[in-house]
Amino acid sequence: MTPQPLPRVVNLELTNRCDMGCVFCDHAAMRGTMRMGDMPPERLDAIVDQLLDALAGRRLPEIGMVGLGEPMLNRHLETHLASLARIAPHCDRVTFNSNLVHLDDARARLMLGSVATACTFSVNAPDREHYRRIMGRDLFERVLANLTGFLEVRRRLRPDFPVGVQIMEQQGGEVQKLTARIPADLCEGVSFFVRRLYSKPALVDHVAHSDTPDVRPFDVTEARYPCYELYSKVYIDIDGNLYPCTIGNDCHRAGSGLHIGNVDETPVGALFNGAALAAARARAEADALPFPECAACNIWALTPNNFERTPEGRWTLRPDHRRAFGL
Repeated sequence: MTPQPLPRVVNLELTNRCDMGCVFCDHAAMRGTMRMGDMPPERLDAIVDQLLDALAGRRLPEIGMVGLGEPMLNRHLETHLASLARIAPHCDRVTFNSNLVHLDDARARLMLGSVATACTFSVNAPDREHYRRIMGRDLFERVLANLTGFLEVRRRLRPDFPVGVQIMEQQGGEVQKLTARIPADLCEGVSFFVRRLYSKPALVDHVAHSDTPDVRPFDVTEARYPCYELYSKVYIDIDGNLYPCTIGNDCHRAGSGLHIGNVDETPVGALFNGAALAAARARAEADALPFPECAACNIWALTPNNFERTPEGRWTLRPDHRRAFGL
């Protein structure tokens, strides 16, 4: 029997703790409506077991430590890393994201000594003033010091460890301005890139009350095609709730239509191949919204058009589909 398809990326929210006030993030508005904390270690172990069973000798392209919270605030971080070590040999990539605020020397050594194979840092601004306005706290110099410190530890321990540093699209020249503050030898092999802001509830609300150009979502010019995240990703929050995309996990949570189910009750593979996502994909392939919450989202335009039209006029996934870009 042919094994069921699996997501190309499994993103795990190992903590939803965060002490920032980013204008583009819904965390502040959601703190009073959800349990704040970390994923219990036994839940992560169960998820790892589910994935190992579902792989059936295949490989998982990517497992990521990313969600609504800041991974470096995870009180079970070392235990969680030990759990991920069980599935890491079956993954092409084990990644983590961080805003760097709490990524001190000890955590840098911990992460570089773990099964992680790549990371992305959300610096998001090239200077102190833009950082304060976008991130809600005056911590740019601390972030810059932690970034430099991480790159120094990387040079000593794992010089080939892939690092991405993202900056929000603003007025141009952001990468040059940021890299001018970092020793050139530490920047070797590091990907500094500008990310376009995509629509999410907090950002839409902020733009409605502000003329600040730093936090405006990009305008979509492409004709809508199906969102590749429906076919390639899942996000699992600290309580085991599974969503098909970052918008579900970061903005809407378990009370929304983007809540597909809970891995404590139904395994990851069964949810990914279940009726709820199958129906959402069918709607997208017929030029309808997969979920009502998709109406205000433009993240689909930041992923490749991995679809082509059938003679009947429906979208179908191309066999050579590619992972997302531009995020």
